[in-house]
Amino acid sequence: MKRLRSLYINVSNMEVFPSSILKMKHLRYLGVSISKTKELPESITKLYNLRTLNLSNSSITELPEFITKLFNLHTLNLSNSNINELPESISKLHSLQTLNVSNSNIKELPESITKLHNLQTLDVSNSNIKKLPESITELCGLQTLKFLECKELTKLPRKKIKNLVSLKHIAFSYEHQMPFGLGKLNGLETLLFFVVGPDWGGSIDELECLNKLHGDLKITRLEEVGNKKEVERANLQGKAEIRGLGFEWSYGANDRSSRDEELLEGLEPHPNIERIKIKYYMGEKWPSWMLRMKSPGDGDPFVVISNLVDLRLEWCCNCVQLPRLGDLPHLKFLKMNHMGKVERIGNEFYGIDSESSSIGCLRLFPALISLSISRMDNLTEWSSPSDGNKVVVFPFLVNLSIQACSKLTGFPMSDLSELVKLEIRDCEELRLLTNKKQSFAFLTSLSIVGCPKLTHRPAPASAGTVRCPALSAGKTGAAQSAGGILPTRPSGTTGSEARDTSPADPVRPPPKLPATESPGLGRRTPKLPATDSPTGKTAAIVDTCAPGGSARIAPPPTDPSAASITPRSQALPAPRSPTPLPAGSSPSSPCRAARPRSRERSLTRSPLTLLSLATPADLASPPADTPSGSRSETRPSPAARSASPSSDLPCRPPP
Repeated sequence: MKRLRSLYINVSNMEVFPSSILKMKHLRYLGVSISKTKELPESITKLYNLRTLNLSNSSITELPEFITKLFNLHTLNLSNSNINELPESISKLHSLQTLNVSNSNIKELPESITKLHNLQTLDVSNSNIKKLPESITELCGLQTLKFLECKELTKLPRKKIKNLVSLKHIAFSYEHQMPFGLGKLNGLETLLFFVVGPDWGGSIDELECLNKLHGDLKITRLEEVGNKKEVERANLQGKAEIRGLGFEWSYGANDRSSRDEELLEGLEPHPNIERIKIKYYMGEKWPSWMLRMKSPGDGDPFVVISNLVDLRLEWCCNCVQLPRLGDLPHLKFLKMNHMGKVERIGNEFYGIDSESSSIGCLRLFPALISLSISRMDNLTEWSSPSDGNKVVVFPFLVNLSIQACSKLTGFPMSDLSELVKLEIRDCEELRLLTNKKQSFAFLTSLSIVGCPKLTHRPAPASAGTVRCPALSAGKTGAAQSAGGILPTRPSGTTGSEARDTSPADPVRPPPKLPATESPGLGRRTPKLPATDSPTGKTAAIVDTCAPGGSARIAPPPTDPSAASITPRSQALPAPRSPTPLPAGSSPSSPCRAARPRSRERSLTRSPLTLLSLATPADLASPPADTPSGSRSETRPSPAARSASPSSDLPCRPPP
């Protein structure tokens, strides 16, 4: 133990600092999180080899003066502690490189901090600090300065931070904390957002020389930009390491339509961009670099933004149409709201025009897994793509949310077989939810609220059956508001009474994942078809999540023209008798007649068991209900694509 180099103590009921630690002369890392210990013993200074002292989450209320005797200390972590102030003598820790006082009660840093010439990282985020001393601008070796979520920080040397010539990372949360002259810090790598304007960060061309920026960058108050030349000098197109960009104007100005169009045209990002967020844009048209998001032909001057993964268009109130996005091969998350002048969604959105030409099946939005549309008050028409070839739209969409589109009457759902979560709210004119042959094999969450005219229900089984075998979560009343699309089990019927005894479909082989997706851990539930009854086909909803693990049959919507439901056990023929054995043969003979497998037994097996029962011929052929001309690509499990991003600054949470 005497040669131990790293030790972390986390004891809730220890009141005295253990003296045995002081004998560990070779200790280099010491972490203390003791709830009842209020102070450090002075004998801790005997640990002269200590490099890191971690007092985060401890109950220590005061940093003692003798702490400065730890001459070799490199890192001092006081985050989430009860320490209220730092002593002036902290300047004697000449070897200190990292000082972390985030989430603490410290309100002010001592002026003597300027003597910490080796300090490289200073983090005061989420603290009660009110003032940063001007002396910190003399720390020429400082590389990281973080003051995120410091609401009370109003006094800081904004005009002198540019003197920190070694600064590589700066992070803050509020516009009034924006430093001046950051364009002189050529080595800057992290800048979460830049505020344009003479009273803030200055001209946008301050970004011209910051070519080492990476990660996310949000640019606000774009209405303060003088002209398009300033935007072009910012050279966003040459910053290859930036992965997320946010363009934001101030809310409320309505007379800058043509000006905003000109500025956004000049804000063209590098082709490596993955996340874009545009907010309060008042232009009527989208820039050319958004309208031509597709593979260019020979001599095409437009840049291809093929790596885009996340796109958010918010409060673009004057735009009359959506940008063409259907050709983006990696787009996974799309969110659009408050675009009141958009009246229709059609071929322009899908990226289909008179020049489009394709052979075979055309897949649009091939990687999209989450789509959210809200507050489009004038949207009345959302049509399917019209093209001479077979077109598949949203083949891997998992989450779909449509809210507050009061004039929308319907939307295409023909290719949403992978849907897991569907949310529809406040669409007063919505009438049509699905077509006759739609199948939702993986739907687990359904919420329909405020859609009084939604009366369409699936056709009888002769025209197709709507199946939701994985439905296990949905809001009360969702089935009724959906017009009977998701009927429930009859009252008084148990899972065993309604057990399905029909044979299972041939099980499909495990799907192959496309290049844009990550492998998941979920397993597909085999699809169970409707079977014939003496009076006709049964329109049924099969729920494999019924209590007891058994399948169930729920009745179809009440329809005078539909045939009555007959229990499937009555419709099945009697089992055939075994074929008599030939003369002279024994039960172990190779010519023994095969015994028919019980259909009820095959259905009640788990999906894993069904996989083992599939024959090579079954695995080699597609299911019988696969429509002709459908795509032949295999599909990944929707569970592998249901993870969500997050974030909103600029397009995901700041690192």
